[in-house]
Amino acid sequence: MVDAIAPMASEDTSKRTGPAGPKKKIEVMDPPSPLMKYLPYVFAALVVVSLVGVIVRVPAYATLAAIALLSGGAIGLGYLAWQDTHAFPPEDEGFRKVVGAATAAVVLALLGTVYLTLHPPLPAGSLSLQRAGDSGAITVSGASDNLVVRVEGTFAPDVGASARASYVVVVARGSDSEDLEGAFERSASENPVATGNTPAAMSGEITAQRHRLTKLRGPGRYTVTLDRTHENLRPPMRVSIHAEVLPPWMIFLAFGVLAALVLVVDAGIARRNIEPTYAPALLFAMAMALYLYRFHAGSNVGEGLLASFLVGLLGGGLGGEVLARITRKVLG
Repeated sequence: MVDAIAPMASEDTSKRTGPAGPKKKIEVMDPPSPLMKYLPYVFAALVVVSLVGVIVRVPAYATLAAIALLSGGAIGLGYLAWQDTHAFPPEDEGFRKVVGAATAAVVLALLGTVYLTLHPPLPAGSLSLQRAGDSGAITVSGASDNLVVRVEGTFAPDVGASARASYVVVVARGSDSEDLEGAFERSASENPVATGNTPAAMSGEITAQRHRLTKLRGPGRYTVTLDRTHENLRPPMRVSIHAEVLPPWMIFLAFGVLAALVLVVDAGIARRNIEPTYAPALLFAMAMALYLYRFHAGSNVGEGLLASFLVGLLGGGLGGEVLARITRKVLG
């Protein structure tokens, strides 16, 4: 008798069981290639270089490019600062929300300040004054008490690549008046809008200064007189009056409160044994935005951005790191 040997059924490995139940198949993900890892940074660098190129080479779109550059920078620095929360343990979810709210408040303040600085409201009125002694009237309406006078001038084509020209504009309302003294300066440099070898002195570029009125405030009829001009300037000079949306003290107070909040949050991150980049990143952006708001007149966007970047780097970045370390020691 021949015993039939039944074929052995193949074992289904997918249904093996162990102490913890069925074993799951583990899928191994290939690590991203170096190109994909650094592609976002390369793309961001190309965007920054492109926007800087527009600011330097295309004056007609320099303001829009500067708004885009600074807005993207504010959002990027906010994200960099918020990255510190990724190392928080699960029980710190409440503090993570506090960090997120503080970061969002700072970024929104930065975006609003940049927009108001580089894209202010339309002027209440403007005048073209040909020579010393010329005057005109501008009527300001609305509820704003804070007024800014913007004075624009153009250097004469034969003054050379380095020039300086002073002026005095008198603003009066009734029997009250305020003298605004200023000067336009230009250093020897190649003008980006000039063609070929045309020097900057021959291009007729416009320069500007801003003056905040301290004695005269509120709506009314203002008389503007060009009291003194300079031979280096080519007429006419253009004078306009703007009503500010927010008073400067309010903006500086808001930034002061936000700076204190940033330092406290930074100290809280440090107490969790994390080396934070929170305060230096945000204070750098805040110092840059405040300097631009206070001193930028709108005539040379590239020059204003460079100056504000240096102030932000030294005052907000390095100075912010020093303040942050002091705050961490004080708060423990």
